[in-house]
Amino acid sequence: MIALCGSHVRAMELLLAYQSPLFGRMTGQWHLQPLPFGALRQFFPGWSPEEQVAAYAIVGGVPAYLRWFDPTQSLAENIHQHILAPGSLAQAEVEFLLYDEVREPRIYLSILQGIGNGAHTLSEISAAALVAQTNLTAYLATLQELRLVERRIPATVPPAKQRSSKQGRYHLSDPFHRFYFRFLQPNEAEISYQPERVLTLIQQGLRAFVGGSTWEELARQWVLSQARAGALGFTPERIGSHWSRHVQADVVAISWQERVILIGACKWGMDTVDKAIARDLLERTIPLVLADLPDKGADWRVIPAIFARAGVTPAARAALQSKDGSIIDVTRLWADLAL
Repeated sequence: MIALCGSHVRAMELLLAYQSPLFGRMTGQWHLQPLPFGALRQFFPGWSPEEQVAAYAIVGGVPAYLRWFDPTQSLAENIHQHILAPGSLAQAEVEFLLYDEVREPRIYLSILQGIGNGAHTLSEISAAALVAQTNLTAYLATLQELRLVERRIPATVPPAKQRSSKQGRYHLSDPFHRFYFRFLQPNEAEISYQPERVLTLIQQGLRAFVGGSTWEELARQWVLSQARAGALGFTPERIGSHWSRHVQADVVAISWQERVILIGACKWGMDTVDKAIARDLLERTIPLVLADLPDKGADWRVIPAIFARAGVTPAARAALQSKDGSIIDVTRLWADLAL
């Protein structure tokens, strides 16, 4: 038996290509995934759940990236000394990956930069990266093969229409890539001579960055973990989010067979979620999401959920519980996602 392991995607593919002596001899193939969020407590046992969520937003679950951080230092000290330091590997990691894998790294870099700056549709990415849409799909296909980019469609799209759906949006797959294009690449020139200013920019924008990406992803991971444990009350066929011209929902888990849908909102603010936000979920978001379903949500069972860093007020809790809703704060999510 021979086992081959490598991080260079193209090299590993060539080893198994038709021209290779190993062609046709493979008996198994595994793509090694990043570590889940629950593994971070083993890397940073002294950090609070909030700090671990922030760390996950910055470096994700790739062990090599996690090793950039010193668990005896604070998150801010780690960013300053290990991300913003002169010669830091973090500042060159994204370009190194591209130069190893593709022939036109600058074009791919501009596409990743466009997505990282908020362009998610084909037309938006084309305008941001200055790449014609006729050529863009081929570049995006390569980035998807390299697992740097993923295409998402609303979880509410029926299974038969998912392949042909034109509602697809492209997102960066790795948290560190999102962090790089949000904070490091735009401030590349300043990092070398005034890293303290860049650190301040990161500290000022980190809460919104976590709330707009990682907290939502962790909420969806929580839903998946509860479904696997049989604690969700139904078996979702798809977990994701929903968007349309009328409404956007952060977390959606749907079972077409059981006609059950979980619709959740994510909040990463420091304050507890009040009744107004709960009512917005119950009275605006949920009806609009149901209206986007093929049968307008008739006779569907709805489970509301709020994923709030600091929890909810008593009035908001009462409003959600009256609709059999769920409330998940950061402490509960952190505990439930333990390995």
